[in-house]
Amino acid sequence: MQLSVEEIVKVTGAWLISGGKGEVFQKVSTDSRKVEGGELFIALKGPRYDGNNFAQQALEKGARGVLVSRPLYSSKGTILWVDDTLKALQKLAVYWREKVNPKVIAVTGSCGKTTTKEMIYHVLKSHFPTCKSPGNFNNIIGLPLSLLNMGADTQFMVVELGVSERGEMERLAALASPWASIITAIGPGHLEGFKEEMRVAEEKRKLLSFTSSVAFLNADDPFFSYFAQNFSGELISFGIEEGDIRPKRLDFDSFYRAKVEIGKGSFHLSIPGIPSVYSALVAFEVGRYLGIEEGEILESISTFSPLPGRMRLMEVEGVYYLDDTYNANPLSFRRFLEVMENIKVEGRRIVVIGDMLELGERAEEEHSKLAQILLSSSIDVVITTGNYTRLIFQALKGRREVFHLEREKISSFLSLLVRERDLVGVKASHRLELEKVLPDALSVSVPS
Repeated sequence: MQLSVEEIVKVTGAWLISGGKGEVFQKVSTDSRKVEGGELFIALKGPRYDGNNFAQQALEKGARGVLVSRPLYSSKGTILWVDDTLKALQKLAVYWREKVNPKVIAVTGSCGKTTTKEMIYHVLKSHFPTCKSPGNFNNIIGLPLSLLNMGADTQFMVVELGVSERGEMERLAALASPWASIITAIGPGHLEGFKEEMRVAEEKRKLLSFTSSVAFLNADDPFFSYFAQNFSGELISFGIEEGDIRPKRLDFDSFYRAKVEIGKGSFHLSIPGIPSVYSALVAFEVGRYLGIEEGEILESISTFSPLPGRMRLMEVEGVYYLDDTYNANPLSFRRFLEVMENIKVEGRRIVVIGDMLELGERAEEEHSKLAQILLSSSIDVVITTGNYTRLIFQALKGRREVFHLEREKISSFLSLLVRERDLVGVKASHRLELEKVLPDALSVSVPS
C-alpha cells in the first residue's frame, strides 16, 4: 500500500486533526498489539472492544498515524478523524484495489477455502506478482485489510470469502470485485445464520454476479447446476467424477495422499484426503488458464505444504497426528473421519473432537449424526471435549472406548494413552483451541 494523507482525506472524508501533510503510509493495522512501526492504525469499534482506546498506544509503539472515530489529541503522528472507521477502511480498500487494478481471484465454499486459496497462490507466485489474503482474513474486516496490504505491482490477488449470515456475500464481493471466482463445495456450515444448505448455496451464488470473467465450479457438488445456471462469464468445471478438468487416474499412498495423473503428467499431494484433490484440480486449471507450463504447475502442486490446522499430517516420536483443528462443520467432519479411516496404520485410530459451533437449532441433530458415523467407523478411541460433544460421549459410552475431558487435561491424558504407530486426529471449531493439545509444531515432521 502507498496512500498519502491527502488521498485518505479525499477517499474517506476524514478530518485531519494534526500532522500529516505529505505523509505516505505503506501499510495498515487494526491491532495495536501487532504494530511494528510506520503503519496507519485504524481504530475499529466492535461489540467487545473499541480500537479508539488503543490509538495512543499504537502511536507510542511506532504507528505513523491513526484513523479514529472520536477526537484524539497527541503530540505523536498523524491524527485523522471519521464518523465510521469500518466504512473508511472499506472505502480505502476499494480505492487501493482500483488503483492497483489486479485480477482478483475469490474463493468461497463451506470447506476447503483456505487450502484452495493457498494452493492457487503457490502455483502463481513464481510467475506473476501475486498476493494473497493471510490466514483466514475472509470477512468484512479481513478482506479490506488484505486488499490494502497488497503491493502496488500486484497482478493477481487471491482471496477467500467467508460468510456466516445472509447479506454478507454481496458486501464482500463488492469489495473484491473478482475477475475469477471459485466455489469449492457446499455443506451444512453456519446454520445458525442460514438454517439450511440451500440458503448457504443461495448466499454463495451471489459471488458469481460480481465476477467479471470466469468461474471455476465443482462439478461433483450437488449445487453445481444451481451455480452454473445464468452465469454470464466463462464457466470451467472441475471434479473427480465429473467436470471439464478431472484426473486421468487417481491413486492413494498408505497415508491416503493422492497421486493424480492429469494433463501430460502427475502430481503427488502431501495433504491426505479427497478435499485436497479438488483444491489441486482447480489450482492446476487456474495455472493452465493463465498460460503457465503444465510441468511447472505440477511441480508447484507437488511441493505444496498445508497450513497448520488444515489436514496437516505429522509424525512425532513414532506417533502420527492429523491436525485439522482450524474449524469444523458437518461436511468437513465427515471428510476428516474419512481420512482417519483410510490412513493405514499399525496402531490404533484415536480422535480428539470438540464442538461444531454456529449450527443453530440443528446443533444437537448434527452432533448426534456424527455419533452414528463414529459408531459405524473403525475409530478405536474417542476423546470428546466441549458441550455438544457430550451427546457423542453418551451415544458411544459402553460401545466404544470413549472419554469426555476438559480441553486443558487432554494433552497429559494423551501422553499416557498413545503408543508408537498410533494415529491421533484432532478436530473442532476454532474457538475450542484444540490445536493446544498437539505436540509443539517446531518438533514435528511429515511422514515420508
